[in-house]
Amino acid sequence: MAVCFAWITLILGMSRPATAAPADRLAENFQTPPDSAKPQTWWHWLNGHIDRQQITRDLEAMKEAGLGGFTLANVTEGTPPGPVTYLSEEWWDLFSFTLAEAERLGLSMSIEQCPGWATSGGPWIKPEQAMQEVVWTETQVSGAGEVDVVLSIPEPALGLDRDMRRDPVINRRYFVDRETVRGYYRDIAVLAFPARKSEDQADASRLENWRAKAGFEKLTQAPSRETVAPALDDGIDQASIIDLTSRLDASGRLTWTAPPGEWTILRIGYQPTGRQNVPAPLPGRGLESDKLSATATDLHWQAFIAPHLQRIGDRAGRVFTGVLIDSFEAGHQNWNATFAEDFRRLRGYDLRLFLPALTGRVVESASTTEKFLWDFRKTIGDLIAKNYYARNAELSHEAGLAFLCEPYGVYGNTNDFTVAGLVDVPVAEWWAGRDEFDNTAKLASSAAHLHGRQIVGAEAYTGLPTTIFSAYPFGMKAQGDFFFTRGINRFFFHTFVHDPYGKKPGFGLGPYGSRFDPRNTWWPFAHAWIEYLSRCEYLLQQGDFVADVLYFVGEDAPQAAMSRESLTPHPPFGYDYDFSDPDSFAQLQVREGRVVAPSGMSYRVLVLPPTRYLRPELIETVERLLNAGATVVGERPLGTPGLEGGPEAEKRLTEIANRIWGTSRRAAGYSIAIGQGRLYSGLPLDAVFADLDVAPDFTFREVEATGEDADAGVEYIHRRRGETEIYFVSNQEDRSRMIEAEFRVSGRVPELWSPESGAIAAAPTFRQTEDARMAVRLSLDPAGSVFVVFREPLRDDLPTLGGTAASAGDSRRVAPTVELSGAWQVAFPPESGAPASVEFPRLSSWTEQADPDVKYFSGIATYRYVLEQLPDSLAGAPSIALDLGNVQVIAEVTINGRNLGVLWKKPYRVDVTEALQPGRNLIEVRVANLWLNRLIGDHALPEDTAWTSDIDKTPGSGLGLEKIPDWVINDTPRPSAKRRGYFTWQWPNLPERELLPSGLLGPVKLIGAPE
Repeated sequence: MAVCFAWITLILGMSRPATAAPADRLAENFQTPPDSAKPQTWWHWLNGHIDRQQITRDLEAMKEAGLGGFTLANVTEGTPPGPVTYLSEEWWDLFSFTLAEAERLGLSMSIEQCPGWATSGGPWIKPEQAMQEVVWTETQVSGAGEVDVVLSIPEPALGLDRDMRRDPVINRRYFVDRETVRGYYRDIAVLAFPARKSEDQADASRLENWRAKAGFEKLTQAPSRETVAPALDDGIDQASIIDLTSRLDASGRLTWTAPPGEWTILRIGYQPTGRQNVPAPLPGRGLESDKLSATATDLHWQAFIAPHLQRIGDRAGRVFTGVLIDSFEAGHQNWNATFAEDFRRLRGYDLRLFLPALTGRVVESASTTEKFLWDFRKTIGDLIAKNYYARNAELSHEAGLAFLCEPYGVYGNTNDFTVAGLVDVPVAEWWAGRDEFDNTAKLASSAAHLHGRQIVGAEAYTGLPTTIFSAYPFGMKAQGDFFFTRGINRFFFHTFVHDPYGKKPGFGLGPYGSRFDPRNTWWPFAHAWIEYLSRCEYLLQQGDFVADVLYFVGEDAPQAAMSRESLTPHPPFGYDYDFSDPDSFAQLQVREGRVVAPSGMSYRVLVLPPTRYLRPELIETVERLLNAGATVVGERPLGTPGLEGGPEAEKRLTEIANRIWGTSRRAAGYSIAIGQGRLYSGLPLDAVFADLDVAPDFTFREVEATGEDADAGVEYIHRRRGETEIYFVSNQEDRSRMIEAEFRVSGRVPELWSPESGAIAAAPTFRQTEDARMAVRLSLDPAGSVFVVFREPLRDDLPTLGGTAASAGDSRRVAPTVELSGAWQVAFPPESGAPASVEFPRLSSWTEQADPDVKYFSGIATYRYVLEQLPDSLAGAPSIALDLGNVQVIAEVTINGRNLGVLWKKPYRVDVTEALQPGRNLIEVRVANLWLNRLIGDHALPEDTAWTSDIDKTPGSGLGLEKIPDWVINDTPRPSAKRRGYFTWQWPNLPERELLPSGLLGPVKLIGAPE
């Protein structure tokens, strides 16, 4: 029944025009998307291997495929140096040429904000302008009397001692050597305090996870105030701390008359972390800039970005549009020259007597120490946000450029939500074949929604060695559609690598990237997929996101992006959500019972963070919103998170909390009226929405299906453009499905907008539900997707789901089908080594052939089949479709010389009615498989490339090139003549990989529509 109904949907969808839909720009731009809607790519130049003619070919290939622009990055990633020295006059000439070519082709251009991609550094950054960390030495003295001792200073640390804890070869990638930063230690203070009883017991007296709490690592989870480490009663009384800083002379000698007892002398200071920008070409490699200092940010901008701007000239903001900072990968930083002063200014007290807490010790009490460390981390986060991210945004705007950024990272003690709010184009990421990272998508899209940004970008389909050369359009579709439903509306493909030598598959980004470039087998067919993405991106850039829940994330630093599964209380399906950063939270207003952000975005429910430690200013905002009519979900705060404000802050917090949550103990799960609003505490969100009588924005059920997957595996997103409601619905399952979806829209005609073809038609069957929602029946292909758009008022003469008589009659019709059995001729390109033509008596995978040049073939082969006479059973069919069956992995169909386009997704089916003719018909199908098979076949052949593990080693597994072979550079015959593929990274898992089914597997059928 589902299959027959799908036919009815197909026929009506192709033949029925949209109901009374006036021509407008929305439909026109959907069908022919503007450049602003097109995906873009990251374009990597590898370590000086650059060629002028290949620049033109690369950019023309981008344009022909339908891309809208690119971001240029200069990296090494396991590649030996090429002929063009980075930042030389020759390099600058090629940069200027690239800009001119981009202008000629109508492509927009951006650049990474530093050499490499992480994060902001170079040889122009001197040690005193670099990232700094707190370091110390400890000296134990005993008894009363004169102390005369030389206090040592810490040895500059190697990466092996700190962040990476990897092998020394890999650490050379991330850190400079000790001598580069030796001599740049600076004192903060010299403090003496009575030695603790547990000083000789290693970390017995240290706070749990103290290194992360003190900013030496990224704290991945907020600390619990209820848990303490052993021996924390052995804390340091501040009154017992003696400041000996003035007693230290320039040589490091301390003279001091010590009181009786055992004393610990702490010489605490700071020095460069030694972190450098990666993976940058050597002439652009140097220390990472101080992220707490606007002066250092300006210095880097003037040294690196300003020379680019001089050559860009009046193209800034027109052809050259932006500067991108990748995810924060620069390691930790927890001090700089002005930090103590900045801390006093921001937190309102002096941190000097709390400095022992940075060594993990307890000062006063565990609770007091935790609060100080919260203030400490928040100060780091505030300074990075203001002096690094906000300053880069200011500098970009002054230059007429957009500021793009991935506002998160495995390091960096920032509130990522605060950072995301400072960015013109917040950018997320995901990796091909991995199902995480929806957290970064929601982080980026939430920031865009609350701050009125139109574009939400994503580093798309970054590849790992396990997925190398396994990515192709249909295989990537469901994952890309999933991230559309998480708010992404511009893909930046990872990655397109510039290769001046023309050998295929050629240069890649070491072990990373999904090889989105013209040397990939399926590139000639990529434009069909790009057209699909462009239509999706266009509609998803329109209007405003529609959501019901706003989660306030709090002020913790660090504060990282959160996945849907980790949210408390959990958002029920059908109620979408955003995250609010602290700045947006402070500016929230209430209109007609909805919480409204400065951008105009509004939400039915506001959820407070689960940390339960909040500053009184935040609780004042909650009270203001409740009094104005907001619906708030959250539990009573337990206290303030830091020491800022002292006891008075705790008192204010308690007074406000008493007014909101009351002073008496309540049963779990309740709601109370506060002012014009309502507070819910301890209740799940589905119960809150039931109480508010707010129906889901989207639900679905699978028609005539049972089992665990029947009511799962469909995702959606909703946007509103004026009076037009736009829903994107994605089937995440690799199977066809008929679903009945219900939308929170009333009295409007559902239209089905196909992002694959651009077709727009009224939905064949729908009905108005009793709760004033619109139910629409949708036939979804495997990994299929559709936009359901509501524009026109409902009319009485349109079909509904209740009118089943005609549908039932149609469902019983049988579609005439003819299988194209028999032999197919398959032609292989001459450079492949395969025979010019091979007869396949039956359709089967190339990997089943005995000839190794066919078995391991990777590329495009052409299938030919002659249909001598159109079967009588199809003669009367109103339309005829060609169904290719199983295609591995993408195909293009031509019948009688008429190109019918690319079939890149299931079902591999195309209408061939107009192309068929009476009598003899020639059917040609060009099919591309993947590179992996050829690489597997080559692996067993004699090697003709030199590999090494010791060249700008990446953390990815495998070997890089020791040098570019002479036969590649000189374009001479290859020593290993049987090898067909040339690549620049050797994956250790390659011998373990199995051959992938390849070619046209069928069965191929002609299917006539029922009369």
